[in-house]
Amino acid sequence: MNNIYPICEVTWKDAWTDFIDLSVEEARALKPIVRTTVGYLIDIREDNGIILCTDYYNGEADSINTPICIPFGMISDYRIVGISDNELTGE
Repeated sequence: MNNIYPICEVTWKDAWTDFIDLSVEEARALKPIVRTTVGYLIDIREDNGIILCTDYYNGEADSINTPICIPFGMISDYRIVGISDNELTGE
């Protein structure tokens, strides 16, 4: 497998909406959805967040598909769960 980007797992709190009527008391009890997303790690920006993607094109390291940018203010935890072939070979 030619993995040029490490695999990263991000646990984060996501916003959501619904089209329902609630009392103010019920609304105050609402919480964000906690989700875990796994993807190829494109970048970690201390001033911004973590950028992942679901796909990259073999032979085209400059092209990715389905990017997601998760701001640090929404991130509870993250870890790199896989390493790239470049890290394995030291390139």
